[in-house]
Amino acid sequence: MEQFKREQSRLNEILQWEQDYLQFHHEQFLKRADKVAPALKEWKLPIDQKVVNQLDSIFIQLQSFIQNNKNDQELKEKVFRYARLFNPQIENVEDMKTLSIDQLHYLSEQFMAKQRLLAVGQGSVTGLGGFLLLAIDLPVLASIHLRTIQQLAMVYGYDTKKPLEQVIALKLYYLATLPKANQYEAWDDLFDEISYYEQEHIFYEGEDQVFDSAWFGQLVKQIGKNMLISVLRRKSIQGVPLLGIAIGAGMNYQLTKQVTNVVEHFYQKRLLLERLGEV
Repeated sequence: MEQFKREQSRLNEILQWEQDYLQFHHEQFLKRADKVAPALKEWKLPIDQKVVNQLDSIFIQLQSFIQNNKNDQELKEKVFRYARLFNPQIENVEDMKTLSIDQLHYLSEQFMAKQRLLAVGQGSVTGLGGFLLLAIDLPVLASIHLRTIQQLAMVYGYDTKKPLEQVIALKLYYLATLPKANQYEAWDDLFDEISYYEQEHIFYEGEDQVFDSAWFGQLVKQIGKNMLISVLRRKSIQGVPLLGIAIGAGMNYQLTKQVTNVVEHFYQKRLLLERLGEV
């Protein structure tokens, strides 16, 4: 009974977070659009569909590479090793769901702290401003975020080796890296979509396309960051571009914090809805 009350309380906290974070930023955008031009509500970057399709393909391949990496099994064993402190019987990903929501949150924090640190370190290196470092910034940061989602999915008992979970994880990456004003609708759409599927489904039967023109706002922001770092490279102190390093580290930290925040709320809500019989 106490666990049920705690889980219901946590679900209510997440529903409140949806209003305070997701819905708030969405409504603020709509208010600003009303003041400037109502057409901005529906405006999207005119991106060719071929470019969008190519982006889908790139991220699917990147996700596949991360999941087939030899470190994947090591990560799984590490997650289980931590989890067995609470339940020695844990042997597979689905067993993670036997832990309480507070235990799962504790475990997720242990892994997410490292991911945020990785993003800061990667941003600091990018801040040095070399051509090669700037060129690989986006794929490396995307890899960190996809790995983050994989870890959180595993902690909360969802196996991203399954085709359905792979697509959900990729759509979650899209959602978590969207500009904040666009996240509310994408959040609702993703929960509407997964509500049609049960955990044992093997194949994904929904919309194949993941990315659209709304996501390019984030891409433009990251490209702008790299351009600014490139300019600031000339302004160094004793040969070290401190401003570029600070901007690279700061922006990567903020985006990674946004990703971990959205993704953990997603998996917590999904698990709690399952436990409380609302899915």
